[in-house]
Amino acid sequence: MLRNIIYGLECPNTGKVYYVGISEHGLDRPYEHLKKSHSSNDVRDWVLSLNGQEPVICILERDIDKADLRTRQQYWISTMLQRKEPLFNRMIPAESQLRFYDYRVGEFIKEQRRKNKLTQRDFANKSGLGLRFVRDIEQGKESCRMDKVLQALMMFGATLVPVVKH
Repeated sequence: MLRNIIYGLECPNTGKVYYVGISEHGLDRPYEHLKKSHSSNDVRDWVLSLNGQEPVICILERDIDKADLRTRQQYWISTMLQRKEPLFNRMIPAESQLRFYDYRVGEFIKEQRRKNKLTQRDFANKSGLGLRFVRDIEQGKESCRMDKVLQALMMFGATLVPVVKH
C-alpha cells in the first residue's frame, strides 16, 4: 500500500508544478484536490480555473518515514522553486521556523545534516551549495551570505525569523 508520499500537482496543459503536498495515506490527499477541497484559496482557484480538467498527480517521493515528511516536502518546494515552477506553497510552516536564540545556525545545520546521514560533501551537492560554504557555516563563520544560509536551512524545512528579545 502506498503511504507517506510527497506529491506534486501539475497543470495538465503546461506540465508546470503548482503545488507540492504530503500525504500519510497514499493518494487520498492528492485526490481531494481533484474535488476542489483544498484549504488554500490559491490552489482551489487554480483547480477551478482548469475548467473541468484535472491536475496531474505526480509522486515525487514515496515510503518516507513519517517524521521526515515535512522536511522532505520543504526540500521539494525548494527544488521546485529553483526550477522556477509557479508554486502556490511558498511559506514554511511556523513550527519549522528556526529562531536565532534556539540554536546557532551552523550547529543546527550540522545536527540536521548528521541526522539525515549526509556527509558535508553530500549535503553540499544536494543543496547546490559549495563544500567550503558548508564547512565554514558549520564551523561558526560569523559572516555568510544570507541567501546561502536560507538555502541550507530550506533543505531541512527551516528558515530564520526575526524575534524581539524581551
